[in-house]
Amino acid sequence: MNADTESIDEDATSANAAASADAETNADPATIEAVRAIETKKTSTTTKLLVLGLSLAFFVGAGLAWWDLKLIVMLVVVLFFHEAGHYIAMQMFGYRNVKMFFIPLMGAAVSGRHFHIDAWKKAVVYFAGPVPGILVSLPLMAIGLVYQNEWLFELGGIGLVLNALNLFPILPLDGGWLMHLTVLRHSPGLELFVRAIGIAVFVGLGVLAGEPLLIWFSIPLLLMLPATFRVSKLVRHLRDERFAASNNQDHSSWNCPSDVDGELASSDANETPVPTQTEIPIEAINKIAKAIQSTSLATAPRSHQAALIVQVYESLIVRPPSTLATILIWAVHVGILVVAIGGGFVLFALRDFSPRQHEEIKLHDNDHPTASRRLVF
Repeated sequence: MNADTESIDEDATSANAAASADAETNADPATIEAVRAIETKKTSTTTKLLVLGLSLAFFVGAGLAWWDLKLIVMLVVVLFFHEAGHYIAMQMFGYRNVKMFFIPLMGAAVSGRHFHIDAWKKAVVYFAGPVPGILVSLPLMAIGLVYQNEWLFELGGIGLVLNALNLFPILPLDGGWLMHLTVLRHSPGLELFVRAIGIAVFVGLGVLAGEPLLIWFSIPLLLMLPATFRVSKLVRHLRDERFAASNNQDHSSWNCPSDVDGELASSDANETPVPTQTEIPIEAINKIAKAIQSTSLATAPRSHQAALIVQVYESLIVRPPSTLATILIWAVHVGILVVAIGGGFVLFALRDFSPRQHEEIKLHDNDHPTASRRLVF
């Protein structure tokens, strides 16, 4: 009987120790509350429209210091059409709290949140901005060329160039996010390298084009590199530990597909059910919070840690695209770039060598014999 009593006491002690250890590694209630606040945050339609309107006003106001009104109008049209594509795709796939806004001197963006989305749907969201933009810009250029409407041709030309550049595999452009989805998500070091190359490209273009805005745009990207690298390492660590839906008991707590180098941890597809929750499981919050505490990110404010937990979970829950899906994604990516570059080259060449253009150049040279040839873009 004494032995039984001692055994019971030992079991109780072990249980208490385990509970104490769990309590130490669990996220504190305030952090969990902050995560839930992010999940349930909803912005009213009135507020969304107000943000869009005010950001557009700031975009136009700041733009007037650098560009003429005609160019600003064209930029607004092109950017709005591009972001509208992202917006519609995100709404179609069930993203929550989707909103659009302009960024003065830089462009525009659409934000939203989704905790369980397949990789191919994310690819569609990334394509939904530049692909329609390119497919509409080319006909606009053709119509402008046929009917000798310079405004339409320039609008289409700006749309073509901006949307085609947006597909280049440079973060944070759409093409860069497509590369991240299919390749970079497996290697924090490679992601850091590609981001650094992208920054160098922006700086180089800014120097060559004499456009300081591109250089300014690179500064926040450069400052964000260390934090971005740490987050990528954290996500990779959690994947390597098979926290993201392994084939053991943790699978039900994370409630998301496994991702270990792009392969399912289990060969049985029935062991990875499609998530149905609209919030992050508490066990997942605790595990991510524990991982954060073992990094330099632990010193971040609670609100930042909550946002980081949501960001990491969103990265973990995305099922990696299959080999076939990856090939299709890149086929579309390369194909639409070929169409944009090839179609643009032909249309610009036709415009440059059209009889009307030669006549305008001749008149310009007669009026200003020493002036160099200038073609309106």
